[in-house]
Amino acid sequence: MRRVSGSPPGSHEKFLGLEEFVDERERLVGELERRVKSAEKLALSHSLDHKILCRISRRQPSALSLSEHEIVFEIETSTYLKSPVNVGDYLAAVNCANLQLVLLEIVSVQRADILSIVGREAPITVAPPDPSGLATPVLVAARPLTAFDYDERSGGFKEVPRPVVLPLEPQSPIFRPKPELVAKLLGLPDEGVVVGCLLTSSLLPLAEIPVKIPLKAFLQHVLIVGSTGSGKTTFIKNMVAALVAGKDYRVESGMKPTPVIFDATGEYVQLVLPPPKWERPDLDLEEEERIREGIYAGIEPPNEIVVLLPITKEELEKILNCIREAARGITGGELARKVAEKLAKDYVDEVLLKLLGENIERLEVEKVDTVEMEESTVRILETSLKIRISSREICVRVVPLALEFARAKRDLHELSPDFSTQARHFLPRIIRVLEEDIIGREFRSLEEFAASVDEKRNVLMNRYKIHRGTLDNISRCTWALVDTGIFDVSIPAGEVSISIGEPSDYGALLSSAKGIPVVVDLHRVSDAEYIIVHRLLRQIFRWKYDAYERREPTHQVIIIIDEAHRYFPSAGFGERDSLELLARQLTTIARLGRMRGLSLVFSTHLPDDVHRVILQLSNTKIAFRSEPQYLERVGIPPEYRERLANAPDRVAIIRSHIFRSHYAPVKTTPPLVGHYDLSAITLMRTSARGGSGGGS
Repeated sequence: MRRVSGSPPGSHEKFLGLEEFVDERERLVGELERRVKSAEKLALSHSLDHKILCRISRRQPSALSLSEHEIVFEIETSTYLKSPVNVGDYLAAVNCANLQLVLLEIVSVQRADILSIVGREAPITVAPPDPSGLATPVLVAARPLTAFDYDERSGGFKEVPRPVVLPLEPQSPIFRPKPELVAKLLGLPDEGVVVGCLLTSSLLPLAEIPVKIPLKAFLQHVLIVGSTGSGKTTFIKNMVAALVAGKDYRVESGMKPTPVIFDATGEYVQLVLPPPKWERPDLDLEEEERIREGIYAGIEPPNEIVVLLPITKEELEKILNCIREAARGITGGELARKVAEKLAKDYVDEVLLKLLGENIERLEVEKVDTVEMEESTVRILETSLKIRISSREICVRVVPLALEFARAKRDLHELSPDFSTQARHFLPRIIRVLEEDIIGREFRSLEEFAASVDEKRNVLMNRYKIHRGTLDNISRCTWALVDTGIFDVSIPAGEVSISIGEPSDYGALLSSAKGIPVVVDLHRVSDAEYIIVHRLLRQIFRWKYDAYERREPTHQVIIIIDEAHRYFPSAGFGERDSLELLARQLTTIARLGRMRGLSLVFSTHLPDDVHRVILQLSNTKIAFRSEPQYLERVGIPPEYRERLANAPDRVAIIRSHIFRSHYAPVKTTPPLVGHYDLSAITLMRTSARGGSGGGS
């Protein structure tokens, strides 16, 4: 007999008879059986292969406490041999107790021979091989990560993450979950720019689970770090291709983001080219193809690109001299168009056509834009080239770029890190004094201003009390800017002068490139790259700022600064005050640009190479292979540091608030777009010509 539960001790107790006890037991077993079947049905409907992999062990207790969060289950040897499980893999279980769906991460896999299970006494000799001894269950330990509650009304699960607070019942079914279920349970963003496939904690790829960075997360800025050759450039190129394709995020019509890439190496204009063949002995081609098909399907090289191409006075003069003979008798605007065509074709030949060789079917000039200005000057604005490659047509818009003293003078003190604190303070005043009080007109060029500073030195010292050392610094730094050749680029050509300047309206230029990559190619102007990066950053920010003040909607612009340590160093050049000024300027652009749709992505080798403010401003950090101490600097947890220090190429850990766990290991494929070593190809072809010709 059995006392009825709930009867107080010492009271008249009511006991169940044997028959009633058996009935109650049967009802309990029936309810448990119903729940086991319901759990199995739910597991099968959410299983990747529509199979139950195994069940929570009956041989060992299933426990959950504040200090221990592991469960144990057994897998049949035959099942394990057909479909092994790895440490770090994700599995799922449906708890028979409450039908809760629980995501599991495998933390250990144990195999044992039958002899070790039987537990015989210490053997005198080594036991001979016996394959039948391996026919033992595989013991697996996993930790529960998160759960979805069962929804009785819908018969499915509420997709609201819950902590796991009940132990998984023995016999609860375990299965391989569908990729989209894993993504939901992990809280991965379902919309954004695809940056790679998810990896397990053991860095094994889950080829069908994409990791995406929402467009809003870019507004809180991104830092990418990793040693040379770890895959940063491939990652950025694939990210840009996914951004331009736009298949995994939604924006208002006509508001597709524009990526603007500051390119110190000349590699990013290759974005429009087809990718190199994935034929390398160190690649698992089958795995890479699975990733491409699983998460990058439909992402192709863009068909159009805008190149902002800095041109020096020396380079413009060289081009003009090259065409003088062929263009004899041509003057004015027509001559300027010939120069523009030559400039654009020479550039495209250098950075693209040499890579394509015989694959080019057609190259034609689609459009040349020039404008006639005052004082018989014709300015080159843009040249559009159409190239047909392997039945695919691409457009390269070449926009020549040079700086003009008349437009840049108010920012001149910020364009060189070598100006002293006093020089930066007095420079705007000196320009104003010389133009308004001493010379009586505006300067036509930076060179004229530099000469005037030297010529009027005594007047500036005696009348305006500017220290000699300050004037020496201004003179030295200004002439250094002149020597870059990037200011006031204008060459006489008969009756007119041909000139190059800045875009008259950066907003109009970028608005014409919605969903089109814009590359600022700096690789030929290394002496001027710092100046150009800071000038363009400021001009783009001003456009965004002014449009915001006027309540004009603008599309998102994502500025990608490769080799960021060149332009935002932690130390190494300029005065300490210059670095602090740089930090304040960058902070202003980052924080005010955030609400105005301006995003910054920095890429560098080591976090210690860039100014500390970049680490503070970047809410998303992406770390590739590097030394553990540098990974610690960007907040990578200890369990990932050692693995990432020895990780293969193109594997990274993303640390960001956009993920529920704050971390996501990812892998991108080999390049989805053009990615070629131009210098190596040029050297190879030069050697080939030398060999065939019997010497140079």
